[in-house]
Amino acid sequence: MKICIVVFDGTDELDFVAPYEVFQRVAERHSGTDVAPVTAERTDTVTTQPGLKLPPSGIVEDSAELVRVPGGGSVAGAARGVRREIERGVAGKTVQSITCAGITSGLDPALWTVERKWGVETASDITPFMEYTPSRVVYAERVARRGSGSRPRLA
Repeated sequence: MKICIVVFDGTDELDFVAPYEVFQRVAERHSGTDVAPVTAERTDTVTTQPGLKLPPSGIVEDSAELVRVPGGGSVAGAARGVRREIERGVAGKTVQSITCAGITSGLDPALWTVERKWGVETASDITPFMEYTPSRVVYAERVARRGSGSRPRLA
């Protein structure tokens, strides 16, 4: 399974590094699973909110079976973040928006996804390495795009 974590200028490190670690630990347990931080458009460097510069592994691929778009400015119509990346089409036609609040907002949705795709046992095997107990407060909704260039709607 190809897993892409979309990073962009202004993203918060915790929002993508936490899910990266979760999915990388899944990859260690399930052969054929590959995790990569990517961008929507080709770029050499992404600058995070606090100023960390990092090179992405490439651009989001159509072949990705799981695309994770971290938070970082999706509130109140900000010009960056999850909503902007969905509007740009990086997440395909229909996606499931999975959100949490607070400092663990990247970690909890990633573990929630692992439970549903690889099972509770896999998620339970991962958390001790991270010294973390999931909060279990995760909100999920379907988000669909209507044609090219249109704003997403909640489904």
